[in-house]
Amino acid sequence: MSFEQAHNVNDVLAKIRSMVRECNRTDINDIVKAGIKQDLHVIKFMIEEALKACPEYPEEQEWLKHYEQKKLINILKGD
Repeated sequence: MSFEQAHNVNDVLAKIRSMVRECNRTDINDIVKAGIKQDLHVIKFMIEEALKACPEYPEEQEWLKHYEQKKLINILKGD
């Protein structure tokens, strides 16, 4: 039995990146930018709740540690 994911992480990440770009545009007024940032906060809060609602999988802590190490290396490289 195979499982087909009903979502595409790259699509979600692309939308979030687009929202960040919009927040940094100089031709958009601050009220619109504030609304976009509020939407990002709503997404963040929903993700936090979603993570709490999901069970932990066996390799999760190892994966998180590895991911954090990659982020730190990229920061140190200046990426």
